[in-house]
Amino acid sequence: MATMSNEVPERQLTPRGLRTRAQLVGAARTIFERDGFVASRITDIADEAAVSHGTFYTYFESKEQIFREVLESIREVMLDGGQPAEEATVEAVPDGRLSPRESIARANRRYLEAYRDNCQLMIIWEQAATLNEEFRGLLADSRHSFTGRSERFIRRLQVTGAAQADIDPHYAAHALTAMMSRFAYVWFLGGERFEFETAVDQLTRLWCNAVGLADDA
Repeated sequence: MATMSNEVPERQLTPRGLRTRAQLVGAARTIFERDGFVASRITDIADEAAVSHGTFYTYFESKEQIFREVLESIREVMLDGGQPAEEATVEAVPDGRLSPRESIARANRRYLEAYRDNCQLMIIWEQAATLNEEFRGLLADSRHSFTGRSERFIRRLQVTGAAQADIDPHYAAHALTAMMSRFAYVWFLGGERFEFETAVDQLTRLWCNAVGLADDA
């Protein structure tokens, strides 16, 4: 029989309640990384958080719900650093905004850092997506967010003449996003040995070359 939930909406929690909730999310991450999604148990999450089993259900209805919360936290990190900044300009300007090439390099660096720091959860997310439609949809939505931002960035470069006009932004965005995610997967989960700064530099060169970004842009 399903467990009845007395879950309290996050916006209604007291400061102490918010701390307990965050404590549970942190504990859940530890357990998921250790045991994977399928083998992880609510009892272990509660024990790791040093709260009672019943306390878990004050904040979350199920293992699936708290796993989604963990995924949302890393999704924000990945999306924040995964694509060139929208404010990138065609040329570097005194007010501190980045040129397209600088923006691409920064995005690549931050994406690789985020993937490195969350690589264990990334593979667990991929595995869970094969079992759960919600996690599969969240993964697809994250990819669409990546590609959408890249596509808009490429279109802006084309409007300003900084990128080749005959490049299809939609196809290029999907290909470049796949390049970044697969490279990170092979590196951090596949055991390949790469030097971080060289990886950032080479991926940035490939990204720029793929859209025909002029050297002086």
